[in-house]
Amino acid sequence: MSLEDTLTRAAGPDAVRFTADDVARRVAGRRRTRRRARAVAGAAGVVVLLGLGALVADRRGGDPDDVRTGPAAGRDEELVAAATGTWDLRGVSIVVGVGDGVSLELRPDGTLDGTTPCGTFRADGWTVEAGRLVVDGLATDSHRCHPDPGRVESLLLDVLEGRPQVSRWVDDGVAEVAGPAGDWTTLQLTAPDGSFVAFERDVRSRGLPAIAGEMPDGRAWTVTDSPEHGLCVTLGEVDVGCDGVGPAIAAGADPATPRGATGTVGPHPGEEAAELLYAHLPAGATAVAPEFDDGRPADLAGVVVDADVGLWGLPVTPGDVPDLVRYRDDRGRQISVLRVGG
Repeated sequence: MSLEDTLTRAAGPDAVRFTADDVARRVAGRRRTRRRARAVAGAAGVVVLLGLGALVADRRGGDPDDVRTGPAAGRDEELVAAATGTWDLRGVSIVVGVGDGVSLELRPDGTLDGTTPCGTFRADGWTVEAGRLVVDGLATDSHRCHPDPGRVESLLLDVLEGRPQVSRWVDDGVAEVAGPAGDWTTLQLTAPDGSFVAFERDVRSRGLPAIAGEMPDGRAWTVTDSPEHGLCVTLGEVDVGCDGVGPAIAAGADPATPRGATGTVGPHPGEEAAELLYAHLPAGATAVAPEFDDGRPADLAGVVVDADVGLWGLPVTPGDVPDLVRYRDDRGRQISVLRVGG
């Protein structure tokens, strides 16, 4: 019995008959995802064996390259929508510095593009099948680079080629699969061997609540309220980080607890090192009055308070940072008093 007959019989009585062209097209597609060939004995046989289940499913009817049935199909469509966009690498499963300059773009037209310190890569197509990213025709244009970036690029490409599971990135190596895909700001791709790459979007470009101002030296600053990461800060060209990295305040603390940020010594510095104080506004508050323990009021030059988005920020002098903040309503009545850092 020919391979075509075997697959047609396995597909069931309602199947459309397999042809030699069907087999050749599907096997060729899977081989294209392995253009970065890894010399493994019997690799061609493995490719065919891994593809038989999909070949059988494809011939049950409809377009053989676009088969989605039942609840799983709807989930895959959600994951495609969630993953579509441009992502910046933030974590990997190997002990190595990630650095900047590693990005992945999953385009709505089904093509894929990306950059690393070693070069660029692209693919003819991508989709999600049974919760896993399927990449077709991955190719690279790389040059020699430092060993660490080279390891990151190699891991990234291996994961992309390995049909990784698509999920949200929660923390280093921890992925969240449950729940609706929604509008994700994090993405983790986990290969069957457990290796992973984790990405984040630039939350400041996604229409989230935000305020902005200017430091005394002319640097711009922004504070953005991300539903997944808390308050995120930039100072000039420095991406300081978000609450979720620290956290900047103790777990369970009042969201109006003033945080400190600096662009020179880390995302969440000690109180005296801060260059910017910022926080949520308590309900009903429209003004902030930072002061020192001895009762001296802080200089409010450059303060930004936006009751509509519920955020405030104030540039401060490192080493001379207010100790507490009084929140007041539009009539000047005190609503609450919170210490900087909690």
